[in-house]
Amino acid sequence: PAAGILATVLAYDDTGGATLRSAPHSGYQRLEAGGTLVLVETGPPPPSELSTRAHAGCLSFEFSSRRQRIVVNCGAPPPGRPEWRAVARRTAAHSTVVIEGTSSADILGPGWAERQIGPVIIAGPQTVPVERPDSIDGDQMMTARHDGYAARFGLLHERMIAVDASGSRVDGRDRFLPAGSGPRSGADGFTLRFHLHPQVRASTVRSGTAAILVTGDGESWTFTAPGHEITLEESVHLASAQGPRRTLQIVISGAALLVPEVAWSFVRDPASRGRRRPPVDLLKG
Repeated sequence: PAAGILATVLAYDDTGGATLRSAPHSGYQRLEAGGTLVLVETGPPPPSELSTRAHAGCLSFEFSSRRQRIVVNCGAPPPGRPEWRAVARRTAAHSTVVIEGTSSADILGPGWAERQIGPVIIAGPQTVPVERPDSIDGDQMMTARHDGYAARFGLLHERMIAVDASGSRVDGRDRFLPAGSGPRSGADGFTLRFHLHPQVRASTVRSGTAAILVTGDGESWTFTAPGHEITLEESVHLASAQGPRRTLQIVISGAALLVPEVAWSFVRDPASRGRRRPPVDLLKG
């Protein structure tokens, strides 16, 4: 049914299939080259009255190669799974940076106020400036930052993502900048998360300095973050029609004052492209 609805929508689409690079009003950026697609959330939360289902996922991204999803967010659970709703809305359920284990937007928790007006977002990023230079030789790049951690920790989170013209490389950089001239709180522990799709197999190599990712069709990518230890931890993918599915996430941790910048990259192994393998279900075994 979903495929039929999509086909109907596309039949009445008068844009000729053209896609937008930037959707500033809805808060998304799209980078695409050589069969590789990156979608980045770059908008502040909606007004409180419209935010009962909004997520604290500013500057999170999803990344796919051809038909294979690689980096995802945990997603929204299907109806009938209310126990997962609050978990899915937290920043930790998104492929972005978390400071001191807190979300970049405050969501009203259980209590009298929540019963009256719902689980609305009561604070979060106010400004999310985006820089999107013109493509150079087919390379795509964007830089954005948000102030969701400014009031509590005196930090701005800035993220740059670039996709090269061949689609075989995705580079990123996360920076922690001082928010104004005021003092920082001193609490600056960060966790950088990349949630993986359930059909991606992952293993760390090179003594934990890199990770090998293999998609369901056998395409291989190498993730590196020079100077940082890479770990694999359990995660959950909530957006599946079959319900929550176990998966993995790449995690990098540190202290923003000591490590104000983390550079990372995903690089495709050219020898792996085109091989076909059956999808991997990580729930088995």
